[in-house]
Amino acid sequence: MDVSATMRNNGESPEDMLQLQRKLAKEQRELKLRKFLYNRQSVMGLVIFVVVLLVAIFAPLIARQSPYAVDVAHRLQAPSKAHWFGTDSLGRDLFSRVVYGARISMTVGLFRWLDLRVSRTGHWIVLLGQLDDGQHHDADL
Repeated sequence: MDVSATMRNNGESPEDMLQLQRKLAKEQRELKLRKFLYNRQSVMGLVIFVVVLLVAIFAPLIARQSPYAVDVAHRLQAPSKAHWFGTDSLGRDLFSRVVYGARISMTVGLFRWLDLRVSRTGHWIVLLGQLDDGQHHDADL
């Protein structure tokens, strides 16, 4: 018996079935959100991620000094008002380097996430199959 015949027997139209599916999907999303919000570790991880993301986005506004500017006269300084995390052996501001490092970390994470999305669809597998000639020369002696 096909689905449309079953719906007619139950007195449900395709529109009714669509509404039921949407309602079920909404309830499932709400349940997942409640479970996520109940888990403190997940919420804390999300908060940390958002903070690092905001720091990465607003790095030019947060870091008062260039992370690449070399100032040998002020090298290896302890943390102070001028250099919150101190300076390295070349006099570069460590706080600025950490803030700009968040940009690099987020960029790497984004590209890794995109790579996973692409590889799930199999595009990389097809590419690797075309590059591999079936012979493994590294085992030949």
